[in-house]
Amino acid sequence: MNTEEYKGYNIEIEQDTYPMSPREWDNLGKLALFHRRYDFPNDDNISQDEAREILLSPAYIAIPVYGYDHGSISIKATFSRSYPYNCPWDSGMLGIVYVHKDAIREEWKKERISKELTHKVTQLLIGEVETYNQYLTGDIWGYNAINEHGESIGSCWGYYGDCETSGLLDDAKSEIDSDISEREIEETELINRALAFA
Repeated sequence: MNTEEYKGYNIEIEQDTYPMSPREWDNLGKLALFHRRYDFPNDDNISQDEAREILLSPAYIAIPVYGYDHGSISIKATFSRSYPYNCPWDSGMLGIVYVHKDAIREEWKKERISKELTHKVTQLLIGEVETYNQYLTGDIWGYNAINEHGESIGSCWGYYGDCETSGLLDDAKSEIDSDISEREIEETELINRALAFA
């Protein structure tokens, strides 16, 4: 657990131990991963041969997904011709992340898929794999905002990745700012009532 102080409050940051898999979200891409020891997603239940065909087909945007397995597993999507990991013995291609171009046309209401849209879709697919990697590696967090009396004023879980870029700290600080604002309003009301009876 990590604790940050903000305006006299503590923000306790902890790992989310019961996260929801990002593969349950409304993803653009489909994952097809193959491993003897892990029960990875295979969204369309395709074979490895079919995955190779999709990777080479002009009807899809497809990106190879590599894995590194050494005590724990991590994955990465990349077009690199070499493994994105330094260890060739514990890493290799696990499968693909892909989307049919018809699905792209429907999603963006486009007849033609431009280079710009192809780049955007590629980045989205890589991002979906990165988010799933964060799920696999436990890089998911939550916060509990604690006032000066040791009382929780609010908490939230399910932040993927770095606490700064995921919005966790911003949300926790916003919760604290709201609590401070509410307390100031209550104190003002109490003072006004007291003055009314003076």
